[in-house]
Amino acid sequence: QTVKSDKSRFTAKCTSVGCPWRIHCAKLPGVPNFTIRTINGSHTCGGISHLGHHQASVQWVAEAVKERLRENPHCKPKEILEEIHQVHGIT
Repeated sequence: QTVKSDKSRFTAKCTSVGCPWRIHCAKLPGVPNFTIRTINGSHTCGGISHLGHHQASVQWVAEAVKERLRENPHCKPKEILEEIHQVHGIT
């Protein structure tokens, strides 16, 4: 659940009652990037896995896009996401 979101910061927390997970990000000066300032706790609720959803691991995503990035190292993140969705059915 988004707690705060504006041009310079973003804060979100888990929607499960009693789960301490929370993240706070802030915009880096002079660049269009954000950095994680704090990330509190782990999901005591089990995250979304209790809903039957599973997240792709970093290793799986890296393997899935490795060849695409070798062919086109300037590929945009949006294009990578679209390809993963089309090829693997993952959103």
